[in-house]
Amino acid sequence: MQKEQIQRLALKLTKAQKENYQIEPISSLYEDFTMENAYKVLAETHRLKEREGHKAVGRKIGFTNPAMWKKFGVVEPIWSNMYDSTVEYFEDESICNISNMSEARIEPEIIICFAQTPKIDSSLEELITCIDWIALGYEIVQCHYKGWNFKAVDAIADFALHAKLLVGKKIKIDEILNPIEKLKKFELELYCNDKLLEKGYGYNVLNSPLEAIRHLQKVLKSQEFAKAIEKGEIITTGTITDAFLLKEGDTYKSKISGIRLNDLTIKVLK
Repeated sequence: MQKEQIQRLALKLTKAQKENYQIEPISSLYEDFTMENAYKVLAETHRLKEREGHKAVGRKIGFTNPAMWKKFGVVEPIWSNMYDSTVEYFEDESICNISNMSEARIEPEIIICFAQTPKIDSSLEELITCIDWIALGYEIVQCHYKGWNFKAVDAIADFALHAKLLVGKKIKIDEILNPIEKLKKFELELYCNDKLLEKGYGYNVLNSPLEAIRHLQKVLKSQEFAKAIEKGEIITTGTITDAFLLKEGDTYKSKISGIRLNDLTIKVLK
């Protein structure tokens, strides 16, 4: 695709996000809309965000739960930037306003903050030494294509579906015994209005949230416009359960066991 086409698509998606409306999937309009072009659109939307004053504070990894691949027609994880305007911190309970989101869904995720830049080919043991803290949180995703009908390239261009990240209580990595094993084997129960929706496990996320980080490193290395993970950056590693559609008035709770992280509750407003 030509540079001018990439720029027009970035403006189109940025406008759809700002004004909260949906568009036709890009892949249905352009036969040559490849993975490479989708990430070029993402890079251009990032440039537009920064020009407007938004500061990148981390990245989200999407579709790290292979159980969701068939449902949404993807075959590998994707990523996008997150910003100071889309990341919020809380302790145990919070409110999520979805009034300016398109078909918002909730995803419980492990969030990791880096104290230093990890090597591209880090082992899990080396990766752990680079981590400052981890937390349980909720990524709120949205879709600017009606009915969540898209191809992977469409999802990438649409900010990798990122809307907001709600980060729970931070726990220093050195306060967690055997973090490699526990991040793989922990169990999470997700409830809506006290009804159990699903049980998920750490290994649902590419066998471990740490493995999701390692996958992201390899992808970033292959993209000439992408930066490596930096000191102070936060990464949300992908959903532990399915992604559930949010409705006004609902209350979501997560109960986590097998690792020292806080249970979380949010109420949905509109």
